[in-house]
Amino acid sequence: MAKMTFIVTGGAGFIGRHLVKNLRNRYPDSHIIVIDKLGIGSDKKSIQSYDVELLQLDLSDRQLLGLLCTTITEQVDCVFHLAAESHVDRSISSPSCFVDSNVTGTFNILFGLQNKYKKFVHVSTDEVYGSLNTDSDASKETDALNPSSIYSSTKASSDLIVLASYHTNKFPVLVTRCCNNYGQGQNDEKFIPTIIRNARKNNPIPVYGDGKNIREWISADDHTIAIMDLYEKGQIGEIYNIGSDYRIDNLKLVRNILSILNKSENLISFVEDRPGHDICYKLDSSKIRNIINLPKYDDQKFLELLEHTIDKYI
Repeated sequence: MAKMTFIVTGGAGFIGRHLVKNLRNRYPDSHIIVIDKLGIGSDKKSIQSYDVELLQLDLSDRQLLGLLCTTITEQVDCVFHLAAESHVDRSISSPSCFVDSNVTGTFNILFGLQNKYKKFVHVSTDEVYGSLNTDSDASKETDALNPSSIYSSTKASSDLIVLASYHTNKFPVLVTRCCNNYGQGQNDEKFIPTIIRNARKNNPIPVYGDGKNIREWISADDHTIAIMDLYEKGQIGEIYNIGSDYRIDNLKLVRNILSILNKSENLISFVEDRPGHDICYKLDSSKIRNIINLPKYDDQKFLELLEHTIDKYI
């Protein structure tokens, strides 16, 4: 069998690192090229042991990307496109970089490498569907997009660019939309690391509003294994939701972490709500479950993975 070649954009980021690890485990002899600008949340040391070719590059720089694309002469089996600015709070304070990375960067890699990849898996988010009421049905792939933040609107824009390339240019693409991720190595600015860090230091833990906003959670490992399964079994031109069916409100999540760390709930500090804070996300992942074995979480599974995350968090 010919040696396989994969490109992982954002491969030094939180989810990207888990994907690189799982690619190396499943395809031990493959050539893995990681393209990452090594910005906030990136950690190149964590992927060095996986024998990857690391290229430091900002995908929004079309000139540099063009030079790179001319040097890639081998046929790429799949581009896994994860590179993105992803923190909603920063998208409020610094929106322009989200347009650069998430929209322009996606366009540049998608079209810059055209005819050089057999598949292009675009990794997106459940936030493109917008906020749901707590009693609403879970979001389906056919639902209209209704993003609420600059982050989610730029991800929705990139989704549409990728899907349009399939319909118009016949590019071999598919889109995944995942719920919130947790696991080892997540950046400090994210919600769960913020809780863990402050709790261990006995510092106040900021909780937006009343803490009743609901999110669906999945481990980064389960997410990236599903991405690989979709590379193998997913249909070109399709969208697939990736979820665990496990939803929890932010306040209960904080209380779970405090209980695991044996810390007082008096550390919880309610702060002014974030502008445009979505009430609830939940995904209908029945479509993907028809073709791959995606786990469903219950309290025990969620807490087991949460304890592992806390144990590994430095």
